[in-house]
Amino acid sequence: MAQGISIREFARREGCSDTLVRKALKSAHLKAFDDGTLNPALIGTGWRKGNRPAANHQAKSSRPKTVRSSRKPAPVLRDDESPAEAAERIIATTGATMDQAEAERVKENYLALLRQLEYDTKSGAVVEVSQVAKLFGSACASVRTKLLAIPAEQAPDLHRCKTVAEVQDALAGIITEALEELTRGYGDGAPAI
Repeated sequence: MAQGISIREFARREGCSDTLVRKALKSAHLKAFDDGTLNPALIGTGWRKGNRPAANHQAKSSRPKTVRSSRKPAPVLRDDESPAEAAERIIATTGATMDQAEAERVKENYLALLRQLEYDTKSGAVVEVSQVAKLFGSACASVRTKLLAIPAEQAPDLHRCKTVAEVQDALAGIITEALEELTRGYGDGAPAI
């Protein structure tokens, strides 16, 4: 009789949770030894197929589901190749180089990353680039409008200045005041625009 491994070790090697392994044992997709351990040879086999929602849905469906594709399927076996060469060609063209356990692990990791992104978006830690670009464009337009209005509004006052130093000081004060007015309200996260 083969040496068995614990449920947790089996789940670790399979890249899934031990809860999933326990459910598979309960639903008879996996069979344990008399001592409750599992055969390590079952790692990477198709025991998880019955746990997938698509497999359960397909089993419950009374009529077969048809999928139509606009692409013509590639011939499975060409005249000039062996079955092993055909398998290598199919794997090379589809990029399917992972075994089932590795594919499941990658899928679960990407789903977890997607859930994390959704959470970060809802909590406000992440924002869409289009929203930032829109806000930044609005802020730039406001700065442009404010700065372009300075000559028309301030020309009479600057005309009264007698020296270059007076004009320079007046312009510095006017620009500083305009920029401070534009940045008011940004401290609380709301734009002043």
